[in-house]
Amino acid sequence: MQAEVLANRSAGRDVRAAPLAALLAKVRGALDDREKRRMDPDLDALTRAQQMIAAPGPRAPVPPGLLDVMQGAIMAGQCVEFDYAAHPRTEPKWRRVIPYGLVHGPLSYLIGKMPDREPTYFRLDRITNARISDRPGCAPEDWDISAWLSTSFGVWREDPFDIRLRILPEGVDRARGWRFHATQSVEELPDGGLCIRFRAGGLRELTDHLFSWAGELVIEEPAALIIMMRERAALASAMVAP
Repeated sequence: MQAEVLANRSAGRDVRAAPLAALLAKVRGALDDREKRRMDPDLDALTRAQQMIAAPGPRAPVPPGLLDVMQGAIMAGQCVEFDYAAHPRTEPKWRRVIPYGLVHGPLSYLIGKMPDREPTYFRLDRITNARISDRPGCAPEDWDISAWLSTSFGVWREDPFDIRLRILPEGVDRARGWRFHATQSVEELPDGGLCIRFRAGGLRELTDHLFSWAGELVIEEPAALIIMMRERAALASAMVAP
């Protein structure tokens, strides 16, 4: 847990590091002094011998106390109000949403629902002046955050597509230990390859991911994904100096 705290802090994910650090302090506080003295050298050695890889990605610190507000609203069954900048250079606008849940990754998001709209993401680092509303509001009892997340490849929300990827024989070993999507099905092909199928939106994020499979995979469906990959490949070629 100590290694997780340090890794999340070094990656700029304080929103994840803070609750882990608080839990770690409670665990250690429950130990007597003799046990602490016995464990401290071992913990220090293990922490120095372990480290998480700092992968490239955005660094977007979440304002202190914001997570407490969101979690408090969820637990109380109340709406949450805040000012939100949809893009870095736009003026923040007031929002009141029903908090459906929180999602953490390279960035942290609130899943919130506004009146007459579907639930959507709000980046926590773009939220200011957050407060628990006096209006009640909570997600329906039958709402499933895992099922909602599975309709997209990443965080981008769009109508889902039927995805079909053909793994070439040279990429089979890698693909057998890989998960493209939580709902994927895998079919053996006569040539020794694999057919991967799933249904999801987020074609832009999927296209970016599939670049790492060049030479091992063929996109077969949908046509929109094929077109997007061609466009992205053309743009990528401009990144290489002549």
